[in-house]
Amino acid sequence: MKLFVCSDLHGFYTQFKQALEEKGFEKDNPNYLLIVCGDLFDRGKEAVKLWEYIKSINNKILIRGNHEDLMMDMIQRGYPLSHDINNGTLNTAKQFAWNKDFQEIDWNNLYSIFKCIVNQTIDYYETKNYIFVHGWIPVFVEDKLPAYYTRNRQFAFNADWRNGDWSQARWLNGIQMNAEGLNPDKTVVCGHWHCSYGHHIQSGSEEFGKYAIWEPYYNKGIIAIDRCTAYTKEVNILVLEDELLEENVND
Repeated sequence: MKLFVCSDLHGFYTQFKQALEEKGFEKDNPNYLLIVCGDLFDRGKEAVKLWEYIKSINNKILIRGNHEDLMMDMIQRGYPLSHDINNGTLNTAKQFAWNKDFQEIDWNNLYSIFKCIVNQTIDYYETKNYIFVHGWIPVFVEDKLPAYYTRNRQFAFNADWRNGDWSQARWLNGIQMNAEGLNPDKTVVCGHWHCSYGHHIQSGSEEFGKYAIWEPYYNKGIIAIDRCTAYTKEVNILVLEDELLEENVND
């Protein structure tokens, strides 16, 4: 099976579609599988167009990202907080469910839309040689700090990672986790953290700026693909070939 893998599209439909076409993706080809490693929306202005296109692809895997969690948290709360504004979550909500007559978000409609979206997502997807996630696999943490806080924490490998806390794992910096040796026995393909960070710690290149490297970051046990689309206005599409697991084929 040929796998077309991307992450952190954040509502940038035009850039995503262009990148897919450049890689030769055919949405009706039964031998092609699209895998999106989380964070479909927020930041970009084409959230609805992106979702309409994603819906039209039958052969796809959608991994749940931390921004999907943020949206559901805001919907269940019924009002935005400052981080919902800063992260673009409120903007996405307006794109999907703005009531022009009342000049407000239709929260019931928004809930119906995103309940349908998140019901199509999974925590991870596994093939013969790869594990596809958003941030990283679940690890053990030694404290009770919020999930998004990753600096100066003590992490340990979780042998039962498949049954671990994925809501926490979605926030992890996979490049950092890989560098600390918290790796499963397959290569993890992840998004969430800009891949230029990996090149920065590997070769000393700029993390941001003119000389930052935005191509996928490869190290033993990891391929990081988040091109920081809101910043670069570009999308990485990773093309792999691998065997699907029998249980996934039968689903």
